[in-house]
Amino acid sequence: MNDFRIDLKALTDDEERRSWEVDDSFFATVGSRDIERGSVRVDMRVWRVTESEYELEVEIEGEVEVTCDRCLQPMTQPVSGRETLRARIGLADSDSGELITTGPDGVVDLAWHVYETIALSLPLRHVHADGECSGETARLLDQYEANQSQESDHRWDALKEITNPPR
Repeated sequence: MNDFRIDLKALTDDEERRSWEVDDSFFATVGSRDIERGSVRVDMRVWRVTESEYELEVEIEGEVEVTCDRCLQPMTQPVSGRETLRARIGLADSDSGELITTGPDGVVDLAWHVYETIALSLPLRHVHADGECSGETARLLDQYEANQSQESDHRWDALKEITNPPR
């Protein structure tokens, strides 16, 4: 995880770029419950705005493994996204989400921000494409849907006539 630590004071150019390949060990180390596996390319660009302020742009592209909300089986989900952060060298470490303040050492750890960029690029609902769910839960859902389409509750028939009157 030391790869994600950037020493802002050590930057010699006005702009610096770094790239990483994030894999399963990264997600295990950050303690992710939602993402267990993945292969994501991370490109980072940092540039000096003032003597003690910096902007960092984190861009991600790849795929991760999440649990399908329907069948509870693993599924692959593509991810891509970009996040821009501001950082400054200050007296003590703090992180408000939009502004990261490092202590006098000038070292910022981007590991959690990389994880957040990946996690926030995921859709709210993780579902296999139609017909790709598997396992016991998918079988039970299919069985339930089949039963629902065959059975008609006569109590609802009168209500159907209100919304769809006969012509």
